[in-house]
Amino acid sequence: MNNFLKSFLDDSYCGTLKTKDDEQFIDFRKLFNASSSFGDLFALAKNIIDEQLLSSSKDGGSKINNVIQSLTESNSNEIGTLYSPGDLFEQSSEINLAKFQGAIDIRVSNLRIKNLDSVDYPIAFLNPNQSNSLITEIGKAKYGWYKSS
Repeated sequence: MNNFLKSFLDDSYCGTLKTKDDEQFIDFRKLFNASSSFGDLFALAKNIIDEQLLSSSKDGGSKINNVIQSLTESNSNEIGTLYSPGDLFEQSSEINLAKFQGAIDIRVSNLRIKNLDSVDYPIAFLNPNQSNSLITEIGKAKYGWYKSS
């Protein structure tokens, strides 16, 4: 990611953190701060995700559940359920070990995953670690039932 961003940004403009080996890294605390030298695009995108997907909905759950519900309903006609009919994976193998001979068939088919719309707090997405500029929490969520009001 650093090399990709470096090809588009001038080093004098890009806010970086230098290590003792003089390597350059992105400071995630600055990247998601609208007033940083990175500009406000990343901060704006993170704010949209936080407000439109990760914030609380009227029923007390996360708004991302509403997105999951519409996506899963269009897939399986069942809210919160993802369904994939047919064979997803199939593998066969012959075994011939000394006097042990046989065949193994493994197959995954008609996969159904229910209750995908049960994302609850705490939810985090791209949260920079405040004590270490090189670490960011990619994603964290709790899955289970929340009590709707």
